[in-house]
Amino acid sequence: MFEIRIPKFGLSMEKGTVVKWYRAVGEAVEKGDVLVEIESEKITNDVESPVDGFIKAILVQEGESKAVGEIIGYIAETEEELREEFTLEAPSPLQENNIVEEITKASTAQSEQRSFVSASPRAKSLAKEHSIDLSTLQGTGSEGRITEKDVLDFIVKQTQTVKKEPLPPLRREIAERLSRSYHSYVLVTNMTKVDMTELLEIKKKLIPDVSVTTILVKCLGSVLLKYPEFNVHFDGGAVEKFPTINIGVAVDTERGLIVPVIKSVGTLSIAEVNEKLKSLAENARTNKLRQE
Repeated sequence: MFEIRIPKFGLSMEKGTVVKWYRAVGEAVEKGDVLVEIESEKITNDVESPVDGFIKAILVQEGESKAVGEIIGYIAETEEELREEFTLEAPSPLQENNIVEEITKASTAQSEQRSFVSASPRAKSLAKEHSIDLSTLQGTGSEGRITEKDVLDFIVKQTQTVKKEPLPPLRREIAERLSRSYHSYVLVTNMTKVDMTELLEIKKKLIPDVSVTTILVKCLGSVLLKYPEFNVHFDGGAVEKFPTINIGVAVDTERGLIVPVIKSVGTLSIAEVNEKLKSLAENARTNKLRQE
């Protein structure tokens, strides 16, 4: 019998809420079928079946929350197992190190015993779209199965490599003093008035469907493209220079302020920025943002 547990979508995730069960008790499932939708603090993700079988039991109902690692259901791998009676003990959360150890053991066993690549349908589709050889990826799913997130992580690593270079002594001293001042002095905001009359007239005539926020994001992307020294992050004695321009836009939702990120703004047209902004804002408000 296979246990269905609350997965850990991110380092800070401590619990998950069952949003929707896609299968009922007794229903047959195949490997890769979506079983349940789980919501963490800011995102929702689907949990797929790692085996063929039948839904034996559902322990946590829709709307209920459990800690990461807790059992929320069982899958019987045979019809005989489905018919058997069994007594369930109260589910208890696994320690994170035990989860990591189990995943590591499963991944190792899979690589030694199986010669084919195990991947979810979404992972296969995404890999095909980006011409990625799945055999080069290490899966983090059950029994080493490659998930959609594994493929997305691989794409990000291939396209966005952070470069570090040592700071000159003077700039290092300036950066350290500025960093110390953050905790020692009162922060000040500089407000500047900008005459937007001409820009708003152009917007009205040429691009009425584009929001002012879209225009500001595109302008900021163009500035950072021209002055890449501002697209950096200070890390101790070095500056991290980012090869792409990713801009976060705050979206007010019923659950609080969420900041989805528009990636590669420097390469997008204003229409593309507008489309991505609309999509991300809508997904943020409807709690459909996916982890990247």
